[in-house]
Amino acid sequence: MLDKNLVEIEARLKPMVLKALEEYSLGVTITSWQIVFVPSVMTEQGPRPAFGAFYQCRSRLLGSDNYLSQVSAFIDPFISQEGINEAIADGCSQLREMIMQQQSVNGDKQ
Repeated sequence: MLDKNLVEIEARLKPMVLKALEEYSLGVTITSWQIVFVPSVMTEQGPRPAFGAFYQCRSRLLGSDNYLSQVSAFIDPFISQEGINEAIADGCSQLREMIMQQQSVNGDKQ
């Protein structure tokens, strides 16, 4: 039997993730994103399945065009907007760090 308040997780998460990407991707141009299922995320209770946001930006790696990717995983399908914001902000920060590392290797000033 299905719960009368059945929730489609992807439909719930999509607008929340998009809002967080728009707000926290400063300095990173996100070129694509998607809600994904993550089969195993390590937690204090051991590995657990999760949902996540997969997103990419374009950068430069050793002279050739490449995409940098990030996955922010959410164990709780009913995560709050604040929780998503925190995860996406951290993921975008990691993308910025990867871009800076690539630029320092290349000597780029982009």
